[in-house]
Amino acid sequence: MRPNKKFAVTGGIGSGKSTVLAVIKAFGYPVFSCDEIYSELLKEQDFLAVIAREFPHCVNKSGLDRGALAAIAFSGDQSIYDRLNSVTHPHIINRLMEQMNAYPVSFAEVPLLYEGGFDRLFDGVIAVCRNKEDRIRAVSDRSNLSREEIEQRISKQIDENVLRSNADFIIENDGTTNGLKRAIKEVLDRLL
Repeated sequence: MRPNKKFAVTGGIGSGKSTVLAVIKAFGYPVFSCDEIYSELLKEQDFLAVIAREFPHCVNKSGLDRGALAAIAFSGDQSIYDRLNSVTHPHIINRLMEQMNAYPVSFAEVPLLYEGGFDRLFDGVIAVCRNKEDRIRAVSDRSNLSREEIEQRISKQIDENVLRSNADFIIENDGTTNGLKRAIKEVLDRLL
């Protein structure tokens, strides 16, 4: 066991990972987000240069053109999606590990945990699962993505059955807010 314990919270788009992390934070634990780290890295010229080498038409004087990058990443060509992840994920995970190392116990939202093989870096994995229609509704409510675009993103992610069979703990996000909080508390009690 590592001297400090790191736990990953993962799940598909719209599953409620951020909500689970917010509850864990409210219980007093440090939490981190790969999406937030990615946003921080996009402000750094060295990181933008890495993306520009692979996807030059997606980086301009203003920084990353997220729309252009998303358009090619989710175009249906798996090799482009995999190339993007192979370029960005090591930087994101390295920064995440640096931040988590400062705490005896911490939690991180890691969307593509198994796809990137990053599960081995953590002491435990919590998977957040939710039915597909609720996931689509959640993403639609917070973004301008069409149903088709959301389904494209879901199709790029690990199958929920694989997620369920690999995670140490499953949190079902199909009930009430209070039920979700109780489920999270139960998992934390068992983990710690």
